[in-house]
Amino acid sequence: MPEIVWSRNARDYLLELGTSSRERLLEQVAHLRRFPRLGVGLEGPYDGKRRLTIGRFMVVYEIDDNADQVRIVAIGYGGPARP
Repeated sequence: MPEIVWSRNARDYLLELGTSSRERLLEQVAHLRRFPRLGVGLEGPYDGKRRLTIGRFMVVYEIDDNADQVRIVAIGYGGPARP
C-alpha cells in the first residue's frame, strides 16, 4: 500500500482546521492508501493530479507508483456540499 505524503502547504492548511474537519479529512484521505485512484483525474495545468472531494473541501493529490506514494499537494475549501 502506498504511503501518504503531505506537502508543507497542505499540512499547514490541515493544521489550521478545527478538530472535526481535520479528523474527517484525515479519515477520508487514509482511504487513498487502499484506493489511490479514488479521486477524479484532473486536466489542463493539473494534468496527472487527482481531486478528492470531502464535504466542502477539495484535496488535490498525485500518485507516484515508482515511489509507492500518494502525495497530497493541496487542500481547498468551497467546493459543492454533499449531504
